[in-house]
Amino acid sequence: MDGHPARSRWRRLGRCYLHRYAAAGTGACDLPRDPGWTLRRIAEHVAGITWYAERVGGLRFGELAGIR
Repeated sequence: MDGHPARSRWRRLGRCYLHRYAAAGTGACDLPRDPGWTLRRIAEHVAGITWYAERVGGLRFGELAGIR
């Protein structure tokens, strides 16, 4: 298990997206989900979100981070 909470959170979130999209199937990406967005639109939106990653900064491990 990864000891850094931010990195662990990103991995869990990524797995959620992978499982959700795999369960929906490739044909579901552009199906209307009124009043919500299509799965493709959601993926495009979250792919461009960098605010949190920029605030967390470089995630360093091992000797570089002073962890022994």
